[in-house]
Order: sequence, then structure tokens, then C-alpha cells
Amino acid sequence: MINNFAEKNHCIEQNNYARNNSFIRKSSVTEKNNVDGQPSQGTGFKLGNLHGKRILIVDDNEVNRKLIQWLLEKQNAEFDAVEDGKQAVEAYMQINYDLVLMDVNMPIMNGLEATNQIRAFEQSSSQLTPRRTPIIALTANIMAGDKEHFVNAGMDDCLIKPLDKQILLRIIGKWCGIASPVSYSVDPPNHLAADESILKSVTGITLPVVDVQMGIELSSGDADCWRELLHMLLVQLPDYSASLIQAINNTNHLKQISHKLAGASSYCGTPALHHAAKQLESVSQLGESEQIHAALSNLQFQIQRLQNLSSKYF
Repeated sequence: MINNFAEKNHCIEQNNYARNNSFIRKSSVTEKNNVDGQPSQGTGFKLGNLHGKRILIVDDNEVNRKLIQWLLEKQNAEFDAVEDGKQAVEAYMQINYDLVLMDVNMPIMNGLEATNQIRAFEQSSSQLTPRRTPIIALTANIMAGDKEHFVNAGMDDCLIKPLDKQILLRIIGKWCGIASPVSYSVDPPNHLAADESILKSVTGITLPVVDVQMGIELSSGDADCWRELLHMLLVQLPDYSASLIQAINNTNHLKQISHKLAGASSYCGTPALHHAAKQLESVSQLGESEQIHAALSNLQFQIQRLQNLSSKYF
């Protein structure tokens, strides 16, 4: 893997990525429209503004990585994508990136530890002026003081998942030096607050299994992107279901699996599944066995509901 990183302009094909499940390289593309098929508006971007910029995507969730890759391709950027902090540090030591998008919660090595190692590597450089590449935290759970915590850990900014296309592009532009700084909030969007209230009052059974309009909107307004993300989720569902069964007596593992499934379903327009995963993640932290078993049962039910409808869309 290290040798692949060192090969200039080397492109690792999608089938290699599927086999190795580690690294993907994409060179710049020449799309004529932005993600929603229209010229970019209101983002501070013009076509090609990211041409020549190379960005490192670090996220253990394949769906999240794919969505960000999709956005960057439409903005003519170059990018590499890895799935944990250890791989991120290895990549960073060999490639000069303009920006790093770093998930906070990952296995093997989390985003904070990876950031710490990257900053240490920068300081150890023999250059007269050591580089300091901006690192943006990606997190699904934001609380008061978290942004300051990320900054103190060596990060420069943070974005909340599920990612908003306009905010993501603005932040990339800001830290790549191609757009004016913009005002934005790190508070959860209103629809996330609504999600939390829903979790407290329903199990998700009354929510739609698939909401096509929601899925397209969350997938950057691109129907093709939504279908691809939904297909990726459907392929992964059997493994999620089996992992949940194996972790039934381990609340920590249940929390990790449900957290990852909640992230994977964030952009797919699958509200019942997403809410059920969020609910299990939430109750797993409390340790109440009765609530955990009820939430787990509901999540497995929602997985089955979505699988039963898969033939309608593919």
C-alpha cells in the first residue's frame, strides 16, 4: 500500500479498491455541471476551482467516502480515500495534501489520534517552514465545546454528518484558499434535532422504508448518486444484521455497529432504518437490557423491511 501512495499520478482502479478495501485514487475529472446538474450557485465556487487541489478523505464508512468522492469529482478535485486513521497517517507522510477531511470516530486509530500523529510529523520535518495542512473533523455527534476540543487536538474546523453539500463545499473552499471565509454553525441542523425527538417517541415503524425525494436531496441532489449509495447500503445489510446478532450481549459492540449503520443510512433516504439505528446507538449507551433488546429487535425488523423492498429499486 505504501508503494502505491508513492507512485505519482498512479490510479488504483475500483476493483482493486474493492479487493483491498483500503485505498482509492481518483484523478481530476472534467464535468461541466455541479452535483445537481446545474452551474454552482451560492457556494463561492466556479467550475474548476478545485482543479489541482488534492484532498485526503478519511472515513471508515464506505457510503460516506463515496458521497464525498462524488462531490469532489464534480468539482474537478483530486482525492485519495482511506478508511482509518492509521492509513491516513501513512498517506499523509508520502503525499502533500491541500486538505484532510477526517472522521473522528473510527476503528484502529481514531481521527484525533491520527491528527496528533500528523501534526507531530509536520513538526519533525527538516523544512525551514514546516507544512501545516488544514484538517477538518467530520462527526455525527456534536456537543457544546466539541469544536474547541477538535481545534485543541490539532484540527482546524468541523463538519456535522450527514454532510450538507453547500456547507461542505464552502468549508473546502475556505481552507483551500479559493473562497472567502463564510459564517456557518456547528450546531446540529433543525432536522437532526427533530430526529432526536422522533427517537424518543416512536420506534420508526411508522416512518417510510424508502423516501426517494429525501434520498436524492441528501445525496447532493443527484438521483444517480442516491441510487448508488442505496445499492451500497443494501449490499451491506446482511453483514450488519449478522454482526448485530453476534454482538447481542456486548453493548459496546452494539453501539459501534448501530453507529456505523446510522452513518451508512444517513444519505440513502431510508428514514425508518436510520432512526432505528440511531435509537439502538442511543439506548446502548444507557445499558438498559430491556430497551436494548427492543431497539435491536426493531432495527432487525427495519433491515428486513428495506431488504424486502430492494427489488423495487434494483
